[in-house]
Amino acid sequence: MFNYQPKVGVNGARLGDLYQALPVSGQKIIKKMVEAKRPVLACNLDNGELSALQLPAFMQAAKEMNCPIMFEAGPGALKAYAKDKPQLPEYCAQAADIILQDTGYRVIYATHLDHNQIDAKTYYSGNPQDQESALQAALDRVDFALAQGFTSFATDTSTITELDKQTAQERLENVIRTGIEVFRRIYLGAHEAGIEVGNEGEVGDIGKQISTVEEALVYYDGLVEGLKDVEQELGIDFEKTPLIDVIALNLGSAHGYSFDENDKLVPYCDVTIDLKRAQEVAEAFAQRGLSIGVALHGFSGTPVEMAPKFIGIGIAKVNINTDWQAIMWKVLEAYHPALYRKVFELAREVVKKDPAKAEKLLTDDLDYDFDHAKNRIIFGYARKLFRDSDYWPLLEELRLAFEQGKEKRQLKPKNHEEAQFDYLAVRIDTVPEEEGLNSWEMLIHLTKKRVLDLMWALETENLAQDII
Repeated sequence: MFNYQPKVGVNGARLGDLYQALPVSGQKIIKKMVEAKRPVLACNLDNGELSALQLPAFMQAAKEMNCPIMFEAGPGALKAYAKDKPQLPEYCAQAADIILQDTGYRVIYATHLDHNQIDAKTYYSGNPQDQESALQAALDRVDFALAQGFTSFATDTSTITELDKQTAQERLENVIRTGIEVFRRIYLGAHEAGIEVGNEGEVGDIGKQISTVEEALVYYDGLVEGLKDVEQELGIDFEKTPLIDVIALNLGSAHGYSFDENDKLVPYCDVTIDLKRAQEVAEAFAQRGLSIGVALHGFSGTPVEMAPKFIGIGIAKVNINTDWQAIMWKVLEAYHPALYRKVFELAREVVKKDPAKAEKLLTDDLDYDFDHAKNRIIFGYARKLFRDSDYWPLLEELRLAFEQGKEKRQLKPKNHEEAQFDYLAVRIDTVPEEEGLNSWEMLIHLTKKRVLDLMWALETENLAQDII
């Protein structure tokens, strides 16, 4: 049984004192997925308490499918969770507890610190003190996450890969050096807390060069060599027991969505994923007797008919973020168009102040007006508003709009026709209008539908069996 009792909240209460349905170790979930040759859905919840509104949908789907699920928040997303309010693990425990109390079913889930990165700009500033501070920021996030109840950690130092170097060892020298320090903090911190956690490493920064088998092995061997002291102190042999449970690779995927010249979403199937490379890396570790899965980042938008391609090739985890935000924003647009417009205008002002971001989001022939840029601005930047406490009142306003929607039933969305969202084969108008779903119910319905569709397509039914 998982007995981790981290302190949470400003009053120092322990998670286990407040809730029964606690997260399990990410290691247990990934081990099961590697054995089954199926990927677990790892769902990023970037908008703090606003994203927490979707948790019932995830939990209900996991129960119906009897399969595990993971919930993630990266360094940026952590900023959207106010320190005097619940963090992601507590929101998850709240939602899982409701399922447990209502049905007796315990959802098997893990809470994952995603992309704990080293900031490359700071690290390579030329100032040794900046290198130390960039690393310290990652170490501090480990301490915070352990204290808050995270049970899985993604150490992503791939951001400081030196792509201009000739050999894999040279390219990954700093990636490995800093990774050693972060993994040491995780292992020793978890040991001190008396818990087991999952670990994810990363080779290949998304959007850059495709990762190679050599890089994956050099990365792993470098970590093992640098953590001999941890092996000795904890009595672990990383040649036999994997130091990491899963390794994230750059396989050609991309974070977020792409848009055409008309601000329409471009289908994910236009992206080429190197699935053969994923299989080669998984097999290379297996030949060493190491059960290490591959993580694929940038799974949002994947059509269900493509999902079976990711089965049986060593991929044990797929990360999804933008899908959940897309559903939320489109429901907001349909039911609360004035609020949606407000989010757009605030995000637009922030984008205008960031030339690099503006250049990425908008082309020369597009203006910042609502009709030509709403999707790329909302999808590309709205979530980042909430990392600034100045915008938390807006976050609260949005949350209340959905919360009040639970009681103020509407016969149909106010902006029904304009907010159709067929990119994911999930449309606002798929629910008959006579059912009278309000905005929160529609949010839950569409989120759950997307989760179930992917779980079915990835064949993960009943994989929660025997995970404790």
